[in-house]
Amino acid sequence: MSMPLQILPELPKSLADMLYKASQESPQKGFRFLSRKAESFVSFGELWEKSQNYARKLSALGVVQGDSVIILLPTGAAFSYCYFATQLLGASCCVLPALQGAVKASNSASSFAGYQRLARASQLLNSKLIISEQPLETPAEFNISAKCIALNDTVWDDLEEESNAHELSSIEVASTDIAIIQATSGSTGEPKCIALSHQNALSNLWQIGTRLEVTKEDIGVSWLPLFHDMGLFSSFLFPIFWQIDCVLMTPMHFLRRPSVWLKAVSDYKGTLIAAPNFAYSLVAEKTKDAELESLELSSLRMAMCGAEAIRYETLQAFENRFASCGLAQNIFTPSYGLAEASVCVSLHSVGQAVKTERLSRDSLSEGEAIITIEANTSAATTLISCGSAVDGTELRIVSDDGDDGQLLPDGQVGEIWVSGPSLMQGYVGLEALTQATLNDKKWLKTGDYGYLREGQLFVTGRKKEVIIIRGHNYAPNDIEWVAAEVLGVLK
Repeated sequence: MSMPLQILPELPKSLADMLYKASQESPQKGFRFLSRKAESFVSFGELWEKSQNYARKLSALGVVQGDSVIILLPTGAAFSYCYFATQLLGASCCVLPALQGAVKASNSASSFAGYQRLARASQLLNSKLIISEQPLETPAEFNISAKCIALNDTVWDDLEEESNAHELSSIEVASTDIAIIQATSGSTGEPKCIALSHQNALSNLWQIGTRLEVTKEDIGVSWLPLFHDMGLFSSFLFPIFWQIDCVLMTPMHFLRRPSVWLKAVSDYKGTLIAAPNFAYSLVAEKTKDAELESLELSSLRMAMCGAEAIRYETLQAFENRFASCGLAQNIFTPSYGLAEASVCVSLHSVGQAVKTERLSRDSLSEGEAIITIEANTSAATTLISCGSAVDGTELRIVSDDGDDGQLLPDGQVGEIWVSGPSLMQGYVGLEALTQATLNDKKWLKTGDYGYLREGQLFVTGRKKEVIIIRGHNYAPNDIEWVAAEVLGVLK
C-alpha cells in the first residue's frame, strides 16, 4: 500500500527553484552528453548560469510569464539551456521531436506528421515562440503563427548584445502555475496537450526517487527521447531533482547500435536505467558475443521498465544475456504510468523479485484474473506486477459503467482510476474532455484495464484497443505475443 498524501515533504516551489537548489548544493554534478563523435559535460552550476543567459535572449524576443514556448531540439546542452530559460521566465514549455527544413513532396510521411503535430500544439497553446536547431521553412498550409527562432541562425547570435540590456526581473511563480505541456503522439486518438503544474511534476519526481531509494551516489544512463514523458522526467528532470550525475545520448545513437547504452553503463559505472520493454529486448538481441567481454555491469542496481506492455520473457532474456557481465539479479522495477499523471503511478520496489501471475486466458477475457498452472500459451498468459502505487497516490479498479462505475475487488478486471498530487491540470483547450477524464477533479480515468492483487497493480490492456470477440475481451498485445511464438511469424 502507498503512504498517504500528507507524507509528501516540502518541495521546491518551481522547476527553476529545483535547478537553483541543485546548482548550490551539487554544482559539480550534471549531464554528460554523448554523441558518435564527442562528449561534453554540463554541470548543474553551469546549467543555472547559461540558462539565465538564454532567458535574457528569450526575453528580448518577447517571452513573458504565462507564455508557452515549444522546443524542437535534440538531446544536448542547448536543449537544457533553452528548457530552463523558459522556466526562469515563468513560461510553460512543450517539447516536440526536432524537425528539419520544410515539408516537400519527397519528404517522409513522418516528417509531414511532425509538422501536423507542431501545428496542432502551436494552435492549442497559442505559443509565443518555437525554438529549433536549424531554420524552419514552415509550410503555409499548417498555419503556424508563432515566431520561429533557430539556434544555428545569425538572428540568435545577434540577440547577444540586445539581451545584455535585459535584466531578469524576479518572477513570482506559484507551485500551481503551468510548467510543462506534454503533447501526446495521438496514437490512440487526436493529439492532445496535457498541462502539468510545477507541483504536479515535482511531486512525481519525489515519489519516484523515494520508491527507488535514490542517493547522490547514483548515476543515470539514458537514451530516451526528451519529448516523451518517460524521457523528460526520468532522464532530464529527475537527475536535477535528486542531484545525481546522468549520461545522456540521443535515441538514434541507441537505435543504430543498442549496445552503446550498456557500454555507457559500463564505462561510467551507471546505477540507474529506464526504458520500454522493446529496448531491453532489442539490446539483448543485438549485442554481439564479442561485445559482452567489454561490458562490466555490476554497478547497475535498477532497471525501470514501463511506457508499454511488459513481457516477463523479455526481462528474463535480458538478465540471462548479461549475467556474465556482472549483472545483478532482481534489478528490474516494472512500472505503470501515463502523461496525465505526470509520468509514474505505480512502481515495483527495488531489489525484489518481479511478481508474476499465470492466468487463464478464458477467465481474463471475461474480466476475472484466475491463476492457473496451465503451461500452454494458447490457454494461459503471464502478467507482471507493475508494483504498488507510489507514496501519496491512490489506485482503484472500477467497473466499466462511466461515472457510476462500481469499485471492484481484488482479481476483478476493470478500468484503472488514479488519484494523487501528480494528476494533470487538464487538456489544453479541451474542457469537455478534461471533465470527462478527471472525475470530480480527483480521480483520473486512465482508459487502461487492469486489476489489483494485495496492493499490486497488473495491467491487462488499453480500453480503446480491446478486441471483443463473441462477448470476450482480448488485448492486442496478447494476440501479438502469441503470434510471435508461431514458427515463421516475423516479430
